[in-house]
Amino acid sequence: MIVIYYSPRCQNSVRLIGAVRRIPSLQGARLVNVDDSPISGVTHVPTLVDEHGNMHIGGDAFTFIKRFDDEIEIEAMQLGGGGLTYGSIDPDDTSTNSYMQFGSIA
Repeated sequence: MIVIYYSPRCQNSVRLIGAVRRIPSLQGARLVNVDDSPISGVTHVPTLVDEHGNMHIGGDAFTFIKRFDDEIEIEAMQLGGGGLTYGSIDPDDTSTNSYMQFGSIA
């Protein structure tokens, strides 16, 4: 089973969930809102855990679902020229790819 950890305050999380909802093969994916249920070991969103337990974080989650491209087309998005990124769920994290860039989760 595929599990997706997301925050509704992260625009890439929202985009990933939207794409997954349009892919018939992924309709059984479990969605976990980390704002409601913080998960040990998940430090950034979106994080997708595949059926083998491998974690795909940020742009890697989009790359993972791209293998279903015969079912859906994912639009490309550039964020500051860095491509698809992810956000930290740690409100004290001020790194470039953190929520601080998009809005604090605190």
